[in-house]
Amino acid sequence: MAARHSKKINSGSRGVVSSVGAGFISLDGQIHTPRSLVIPAMELIQILQGVATVLVALLAGSMLFFSFVMAPLIFIKLDIDVAGKFVRAVFPWYYLLILILAALGALTLVAFAPLNAGLMALIAASTAYCRQYLMPRINEYRDRSRAGEAGTTEIFDKLHRRSEVLNGLQLLAVMAVLLHLAFVQFS
Repeated sequence: MAARHSKKINSGSRGVVSSVGAGFISLDGQIHTPRSLVIPAMELIQILQGVATVLVALLAGSMLFFSFVMAPLIFIKLDIDVAGKFVRAVFPWYYLLILILAALGALTLVAFAPLNAGLMALIAASTAYCRQYLMPRINEYRDRSRAGEAGTTEIFDKLHRRSEVLNGLQLLAVMAVLLHLAFVQFS
């Protein structure tokens, strides 16, 4: 049993005991580590895959719920002015949730699924763009359009369409990563 948790090293001097991470090197040249700290690489990848799957599933569920349940209900059930104010209050939080889950997913995936990690990082980056640049411009042009400024309705429509397309592409990418995680066993 001790052989599983120790490894012979080549050393020129046999009379020294030195520290190696969480273990030690004995006088006979063996590296010893505490059994409780040893996690085989295969198990670590399985743990990371499980964590990544949960993060990506939370992201997919959040995006699907907001896009296909909340947004339509807001505009069906609320007066248009109230709905607009409500959406303006909710969208920064929606984007922040996407950004956090996508970034955490990317960090978790980078160790064993770099393509999926890249997609999640791209989702996080495009969400930062939407939250910090696109959304404020959409709000600005919506306000200017409602105030009657000429030409602003077309700009608002173009920016709003861009945000819808980006959200759709993000959702497709999230679903692709989720399906890949669900049906591929990484090792």
